[in-house]
Amino acid sequence: MSAPALQPVPHPWLDRFAAEPAAALADLLAGEAYLPGLQRATPCQALEVMFGDLPRSPAPTLWDLLDETLLDWLKGLKGRADTLIERPGGVRRFITEAGEAYRAVHRLELARCAAWLASAWPDEAAWAERFVENSAFDLADLVLGAAANVQTDDRFRFEWLRACEASANRRLRHRIDATLLGVASMPGPEPMPRQEVLVGLARWGGAMDGENDHRAQQQFIRRVRQLKAAFPQSRDFWLDRWGAILAGKRTAPHVRDWVCSVWPELQKPGVGTAKVPTLPPSVEYEVKAFSAAWRKAPSPGLLAEMQDLLALLERYAVATGDAHFLVTSSSNLGRTVRDGAPGHVLAWMRRASRWSPFHEQSWSLRADCLARLGRRDEAEAVLWEAIRRLPHRAPLRHQLARLLAGRGADAAAERLLREALERDPDHEHSEGDLARLLWRGGQGDEAVERLRSFTRRLAAERRDNPTALYTLAEILIAEGQAVAARAVRDRYVERFGNNNFAGTLTRWLEAGPRGVDQVRALLAERHTATETSLPLDHEAAAAALAAEAAEAPLLRRAAWGTEADLYLRLGDRATATAVAGQALAADADDVLATTVMALGDDGFRQDLRQRLHRFPGLLPVRLAALADGASPDEDWEQVRAAFTDPEDKGLIALVHAGLAKGSPDAELEAWIRRPAGQGDEGGAFLKAQVARNLDGRDAALDLATLAHDALLRQANPPGTIPQAA
Repeated sequence: MSAPALQPVPHPWLDRFAAEPAAALADLLAGEAYLPGLQRATPCQALEVMFGDLPRSPAPTLWDLLDETLLDWLKGLKGRADTLIERPGGVRRFITEAGEAYRAVHRLELARCAAWLASAWPDEAAWAERFVENSAFDLADLVLGAAANVQTDDRFRFEWLRACEASANRRLRHRIDATLLGVASMPGPEPMPRQEVLVGLARWGGAMDGENDHRAQQQFIRRVRQLKAAFPQSRDFWLDRWGAILAGKRTAPHVRDWVCSVWPELQKPGVGTAKVPTLPPSVEYEVKAFSAAWRKAPSPGLLAEMQDLLALLERYAVATGDAHFLVTSSSNLGRTVRDGAPGHVLAWMRRASRWSPFHEQSWSLRADCLARLGRRDEAEAVLWEAIRRLPHRAPLRHQLARLLAGRGADAAAERLLREALERDPDHEHSEGDLARLLWRGGQGDEAVERLRSFTRRLAAERRDNPTALYTLAEILIAEGQAVAARAVRDRYVERFGNNNFAGTLTRWLEAGPRGVDQVRALLAERHTATETSLPLDHEAAAAALAAEAAEAPLLRRAAWGTEADLYLRLGDRATATAVAGQALAADADDVLATTVMALGDDGFRQDLRQRLHRFPGLLPVRLAALADGASPDEDWEQVRAAFTDPEDKGLIALVHAGLAKGSPDAELEAWIRRPAGQGDEGGAFLKAQVARNLDGRDAALDLATLAHDALLRQANPPGTIPQAA
């Protein structure tokens, strides 16, 4: 006689779940559900046991109900965070509970939840950054780990690579395992592991201190060996893959040494080069040849050849991790073809800014093309984010000021131009446009005086500038000072010849009152750079604009914070509050908007101090709450104890000295001596300016401004990590 088939007995909790799914799941995740036989199981383990034997079809099933209910719970998590944190157990309990929910998405293979997380994880991970206490309680790490297991494509490869680099922070080094898993788990045609896994590992190693952090080498080499063990490939396979990384000219020297300690053969010439795409003998020569050919005869065929070159350079970047050729060639070609092919340039610049988020021309050309194609709002958003990342670059502030002035925001434009000149007193375009703006606002005397002072200084240094002289003559004509204008015109001709610009000045002067009216009308115009005809690459432009439209809400949200900061510095609290309020309406704890308002508004800062428990892992917010002279020493000591990475220590010391009336200390001295990250010109500028302040030398900016800029650079708003092109 055969034994009867055993039927699994459903757990009694499932009856409650079927009747009250939302309440039952919330109680289970909170550890408050009655689970006979599963008292020691984690919520995720309990769900696995209770649902493991249930059928997944035919629909609808309890699996479908769980999928839908958990998705609703995860989507509503941000709105409930404050309430959940106030329970006994506080932030740690919240991290554990939310982490179990994210873990259940991939452990139970819940299709709807997985599809949502696969597309939303960058924003979720950025939001989760505020809930980080240590390696055991790090909600962002749990989000990354869950996201790594639910990917269906490689659209977020840049986010994963950036996350690898961010994991170099001493407080976050435990995340490298989740981020490398994310890179390794991306679907793709090539043999596993993908080359990007090695690139991510090299970026992580390169961002660590190879000289003074002795544990860094051990941690890096251990991951190299773990990678080798996880993916059993031939020796030649690994030599070719690592050889490609070492072929990149921007691979950190200490990373080369660490890799060669595992693979000594790579020190021999010619070993490990099979993976590296062959580049032209001179990439720069190829780019110049394309530019010259385009100026003679623009054509779709020539654009296609440029595309082929950039595709080759991207393959080189993928193999080596060195995007220098790709980024610089994209911007150089972009400057040449933007008049006829703004759609191509827009796509190139989006890609370049993903490979190198601190490359000025990528942001500048991207905004320029958006403005040419009629997307001025999106162009402004791009530039607001650019000046947050690159606060030292005067041309970016100048470019944004021109857009703002074009729509009548003269006060904001004037402030940006003055800030541009603080950062680069020789930026003639900012000086000229500031003078025009002042004249249009009825301040002709100041406009003339500024330009006279500017041109006198340049003349004394034997470096007259044609733009400054032309603008000075132009405004003198508008002011009715013909004699002075002729003298400036004559000086222009003497220095730069009787060219078309000199001829224009002469015609205005000879026209008398009519010429004065013409100049005044010209100065009163507001410039709007918009294409009036269909561009040569209208199909490419449509595709690039569609991609921009998808990202626009995230960029606008980031822009609101930086724009609000400008209005606070102007003393316009009402406008600043209204602008920042748009970001805070989307997220009451928006990192950038919260940091900005705390720095500029005493009342907001006092309120923030009462809710700092919401931000245990966000250094910019915690520092902004302390950025005055009234915070007790124990609050500063708590921050120093929580954030021990050398870069974090330097930022704490800078804010304490610049914004909280503290004294420069040894941590600040050590910070300015430590090189900025590779390609981070903004970071290098900040450190150099701080050094000039501490040494008593002339500096473009004081410590307070430098601390302010440094803090905003660290206040990354959710969603601003560039998405895949």
